[in-house]
Order: sequence, then C-alpha cells, then structure tokens
Amino acid sequence: MHKDSIISNLILKLQLVALGGLMLAELPEPTDQTRSQLSGGIMSAIMSFSKEVHNKEIEALSYADRSIIFIPINDFTIVAEVSSTVSKENLTRLIEEFRVRTELYFIGLNSDGLGVSEAEQILNQIYRSDWLEETITGLGYQRPLIGEERIVIKFNHQSLEYNLIEGPDNSDLIKKVINMINFHSIDGPVKEDHCAGFLMVPTIRKAIFLVHFKGETNSDLGLIIVPSEKASKLFRLTHMMQLETDQYHDNTKNPDLVKLMKQLSQIRDHDAEYDEKLASLEAKKLNFLEDYVKDVDKILPQVVVGNSVLVVGDEEIVDEVIMGLHHFGEHIVVPHIRWLTGGDEIGNGLTGLSHTKLKELKDAGKVPEGMICIDTDSKKFDGQKIKSNKFLKELFKSSKNLPRAQASEIIKNQLYIIVSFAMTGTSYAFNPKSELLSLLQDMKGSIKDNSQYELIQNLIEIVNPWIKAVINEVTLDDVWI
Repeated sequence: MHKDSIISNLILKLQLVALGGLMLAELPEPTDQTRSQLSGGIMSAIMSFSKEVHNKEIEALSYADRSIIFIPINDFTIVAEVSSTVSKENLTRLIEEFRVRTELYFIGLNSDGLGVSEAEQILNQIYRSDWLEETITGLGYQRPLIGEERIVIKFNHQSLEYNLIEGPDNSDLIKKVINMINFHSIDGPVKEDHCAGFLMVPTIRKAIFLVHFKGETNSDLGLIIVPSEKASKLFRLTHMMQLETDQYHDNTKNPDLVKLMKQLSQIRDHDAEYDEKLASLEAKKLNFLEDYVKDVDKILPQVVVGNSVLVVGDEEIVDEVIMGLHHFGEHIVVPHIRWLTGGDEIGNGLTGLSHTKLKELKDAGKVPEGMICIDTDSKKFDGQKIKSNKFLKELFKSSKNLPRAQASEIIKNQLYIIVSFAMTGTSYAFNPKSELLSLLQDMKGSIKDNSQYELIQNLIEIVNPWIKAVINEVTLDDVWI
C-alpha cells in the first residue's frame, strides 16, 4: 500500500505555523486561504494562552472525531490533526516522535527567513517521510478500508423512472439503486439533502455503501462496492462512514462526491492497540462490570447499536469498563473516547471522563438532555429511561464468568447472527414499501425471539436510512423485560 494511504488515515491535516501565527504551509492544500490564515492565528493564540496562564506548552486538544497536537520547534510550530481512533497512549508516542524527528528539518532556519515555497517543501518532506510511515505502522495502524470499486453517478430525481444523466450505465446495480431511491421518495430520506448507508445486493453477491447528495432537480450518487464475503467488514465501518459523510457535507461549501468516496474508502478498520489492551485484561472476567455498573444488561443494547453513553469516574476504572462493554460493540466501529480531557465534544459511542469534566460539560450545556451517564463510583446511571433486552441479558449472564477470550468469542459469534440478519434486511430496500414490510414481517416470524428481532431492526435503522422511515410499521410484540 502506498504510504500516503496509510498516513492519511491517521494524519487528517498537517500545518506549519510561524511565530506570531502566520500559516506558512498546510496539507492537504486549503480551499479557503483566508480561513487557513485565521486558523494559524487561533492556534498561535491558544499556545500563547497556555504558556502565559498555565506556564506550560500545550501538547494536544481532544475533540469527538479528532485530536490536534502541537510540536513547537524554534520559531515554528507543527500542528497536526489526528484521527480520534488514536488512543491517548499512542497520541503521546506520536507527539514525542514528531518532536524528535522534525528538529532536523529546521536547523539554521527562522520564521522571518523562510518563504512559503520552502515551507511547503519541508511539510511535504515530513508528510512523505519513511519515519512517519514507520511510526504509524509501528503503532498498529496499517490498513485502510476495503474499497474494491468506486462509482459516482448523476441522475434526475424528479422523474419516477430510471433517468441516468452522467456515469456508467452498464450495470443492473445502478438501475436497482436509482429505482430504490425512487421507491422511497415519498417516505424516505430522499427528502433530505444528503444521506448514506449500507445495502446488501444478494442477486450479484455484493454489498455497497451508498451516498446520496440531493440537488434541486438532480442527485449525485456515490457507491463503494465490495464482494459479499467482505460485507460484514463494510457493515462494521458503516457508522463511521456515515459520520464522515455528514461532517464532510456539512462543512464543505461545494461537496465533491468523488473526493469524499476516496476518503471513505480509506477509513481504517482495526486498532491493534485495542487488542493489546484486551490481552492485558485477559485474566479479568466480564463479571467485573457488575462491580461498577448496576444492571449492566440495560446498558448493553445501547452499546450494540452504537449509541452515545458517558462513563464517569476514575480513569483506570473507566477505561476497563469501556473495554469490557466494547465486547458487545465489536460488530460496529464507533469512535469511542477512552478519556476526555481538553476537548468539550462528547463521542458518538462510549466516552470516558472524570466527574469534574462532566460538571464542566453540563455547566457549558454540552451534555444533551437524556444522555445516558454511568457513574462507576455509585454504580448507577441516569438519562433517558432504558430497558433490558432479553437476548443480551442472557448472553451476558452466560459469558460473564468465562475466561475473557472465551467470553469474547461467544459474544462475537452470537452478535454475528444478529448482524447477518440485519445485513439481509438491508437488501429489502430494493423492494417497494408493501413488499419490504412483508419481507421484514416474514423475517420477524422466522426468528421467533422478539428481543433478537428488536436488535436486528435497530441495526437496520442505523445503517440503512432508506428503510428507517417505514420499518416501524412492522408489527412488534413486547420485546423488553
């Protein structure tokens, strides 16, 4: 794999800022130079504030989806935006490696005598250096997504018939996708300006991640297509890809779907550091969760579907609790925040933080009303009213006293059955509403365990917005206990 692909998964942006806040260079090249220069001034002000008020250099700022690290070198500062998938420990190692390795690039230089072109050359040398690639792969970050094929097309959504304007017209898949959007044009998310989700296409043994950007009369569609044997991997990444799509669409003046699809195909799947951490907890059985969380089974449905949950208390305990709960969330990649410090953005999955930090966020109005919050000191949780799911309660009960590795395997295998049904359910979107509901009703009847079907339905709703608008019309009995 080309090193740019490896690096771009972790290093989202790299900047070189001169003393006083002048932005000398930035990768990728900014589309808005004024905004870029303004950000340089803001970064400089943040660093000055930290030094004057706290009498120390600021090292990093943490947000829900990324961290910003600062590496001061003589008259310069390297600023890097790093993916939130990098753990706190690995972020510290990355900062130290930057600090040691980049000094050589600035020997004999000062900010007054460095031109823009020379600054850009230095930043490019750093970004494409062997040491940066070796550092990142050494931390366990190696593989981008799995994009086998990417297609971008344009069609007219005012017509209820297949009406392709631009793009390849040699595939039944394209026609199926456009017709699917037309099927759900009344009740579905086509009314919104953008949406994205996962679809199985059993007839051609493929799975796709589909992005739909809607204009006034025409729509742009982007597809990442993988063979069915990689469907579960694509499903796992769908939530992260949806978040990336939302952020790109909302923060980009003129969204470029070709560019977005390339970014999505490079989203990485695996954090080796997580496996290392699990290995260190091997002796601790999952029943330890009951020492810090009353009614663990009520939290598990939230983890399975990737909802936001706060975990509050001592850092070491919080970290262990998050790692334990994550066994029930390995089928879906969600950007957990193991320990929130400098930032004020709560993660989209599990977020660990101190009581002091929680009070600070509540005082600032940063904690949404009803958000579930686990207090590991009192073992209680508050927020919206949640209930236990029978299937998950029994799964936790049967695995909590087993060796950690054995428990992990049992949980993973049982949840894979749920995910397999959910993936199949997404393929029903290719049918008109009446047929779609009939197929879901048949699936519910074949499963018989309503608590399992509830999880399947919840997962389908998350990964497939085209079904979400109608799926609740399936008749359900009581599935909670």
